[in-house]
Amino acid sequence: MREAIARRLNRPPTTTDLHSALLRLARLKRGDGLRLVTTNFDNYFERVEGNDLQIGENLDSAPNIPVPRNDSVLSWRSVVHLHGRIKEPYEQNHNLILTSADFGRAYLTDAWAARFVARLFAEFSVLFVGYSLDDPVLRYMTDAFAAEAATTRSAGLRPPAYIFVPYNAKKPRNEGMWKSRHLEPISYHDGYHHRLLRKTLIEWARRRDDWLADREGVARRIGDALPESASVADVNNLMWAVGVGQTRDDPLGAQLLSKLDTPVPIGWLPKIEKRESELTAKWRFGEAEARENGLPLRPAPQQPVRSLLVRSGNTVELLSHTASAYIEWIIRHLESIDLIDWVCQKASSGQFLHPEAVRRIRRKLREPDLQIQPARKRFWRFICAAESWRAPRNSEQLTWHVVGRLEEDPDGPDVRTDLLAVLQPYLHIKPAIWRHYLLDPEAEMDEEARAQHESRLSYLANIEVELAGGKHVQEINKAILALPNADGYLADLSDVLTSLLKLALDLWALAEQADSEFDIGHMHRPSIEPHDQNYDFHSWTYLIDLLWRAWLSVDETSEQESRQLIGRWSNIRYPTFQRLFLAATARSRHTSASEKLEVLLDG
Repeated sequence: MREAIARRLNRPPTTTDLHSALLRLARLKRGDGLRLVTTNFDNYFERVEGNDLQIGENLDSAPNIPVPRNDSVLSWRSVVHLHGRIKEPYEQNHNLILTSADFGRAYLTDAWAARFVARLFAEFSVLFVGYSLDDPVLRYMTDAFAAEAATTRSAGLRPPAYIFVPYNAKKPRNEGMWKSRHLEPISYHDGYHHRLLRKTLIEWARRRDDWLADREGVARRIGDALPESASVADVNNLMWAVGVGQTRDDPLGAQLLSKLDTPVPIGWLPKIEKRESELTAKWRFGEAEARENGLPLRPAPQQPVRSLLVRSGNTVELLSHTASAYIEWIIRHLESIDLIDWVCQKASSGQFLHPEAVRRIRRKLREPDLQIQPARKRFWRFICAAESWRAPRNSEQLTWHVVGRLEEDPDGPDVRTDLLAVLQPYLHIKPAIWRHYLLDPEAEMDEEARAQHESRLSYLANIEVELAGGKHVQEINKAILALPNADGYLADLSDVLTSLLKLALDLWALAEQADSEFDIGHMHRPSIEPHDQNYDFHSWTYLIDLLWRAWLSVDETSEQESRQLIGRWSNIRYPTFQRLFLAATARSRHTSASEKLEVLLDG
């Protein structure tokens, strides 16, 4: 029997294309050698043109096989014939694992095959090609793996094992029977004698031969489409091409995003960000189990997109080379509404672009030949403005602290400092809310009006001024008014409140909602004096209320200070301050009728 098998398998192969592909896929990325295990007896791998397989060097045959270790010193680097390899037909070929006795010796009594397989699963990610669940060899292998895994507490942390699974119906068989044996099935249709699998492996090897060019080809082919129209396979391929989830800082994949003549659409950015989060969550779960079991920790996946975002007050770290490549991609899409919406969405949750990204965008905006619409250019200048317009961290928690301290020691210097921090205005940014209406072709709006709206910053983003204390500022207002000397307390803050209100209107001006002719104050606070038509929908308007009450107290106690405050308001050229000036002039007990008439006549 052994002689007949050797004679049959010594015939020349019809083709070695598949064997060549498997050898190329088995080559190590760094260093010499390859890693491939076969249970076939034939020597077709040695017959592949251009191979240099030599017994004892990069070719081993049972039972003389290496220990499959994955380290820098004793790393396994060879093709292993796990069940033996044929020799000449006239030789005995006793090392071939053919009979049940041979299998018992290999996997039970001597158990050298079982030890090899168990170590193989423990050290490496394994891919099975050409096996089925009914194959006794696969049963021996998976049973050996399960037995080895049962002796440790870390079966779930082992490298994954995959298997190509054929099917000939409309859909694959139940995958549960594979997963119960710690195998992840990869299904393929087995029509035409497994032609699709053969073509896939050969194409995979071809692409791996020049993986950088292949990654560029994938990015060029798939990246032209938006993620919404891409299949799951295409999405996964693009993620691989640009290096999403890699554990080292290798920017070559990320550089493809902007390197192409037509860069990959920025609509892929949220998809990449989501994939980064999923891979990191999976890694953290494995890390927790590894710590619990005292096992070595695996490297964390890179998160270049996340590193591009920082929060106010957080320590800013240097960017990786990969993250820097993402900035270049972003810069090529400054005109994109999708990018603007993404930046606004992040800003609404307190996340802003990294200072390095801001610096490079500023530099891009200064280029004289930059082709970008004026409104978009103003938006990016606004985003890249000083950080003073951003809300401080934990400001809402600080609000409740101030409320408590006002009841205990309202005159304490620390209380006043914290109070002013809570009343500090800042800009809150969200994606534009009216753009979808403007983009509706059925909207009753002529082209001129539509173009006018599109030229405004409000078309790109919804930008509003809020106070750092947010919706809880009303509690601050109540706490101040509950003080025994509330009016006097506010009077002492009149100059500071004036400065805070001016800052709020300066921010509205930055958002293109205020200037010397118009500001949003008349809409958010129709009446300077308390009135039923005033609503507390916007926290910044509490500054108007507090300042008005502060001036009333000043006017009661000091004519000079009252006139100085009114004079200061008259010189601030925002309509809200002009309304304060007119209301105070009309209400002041220190202003004569002739002075009031003069103010009216001066317009």
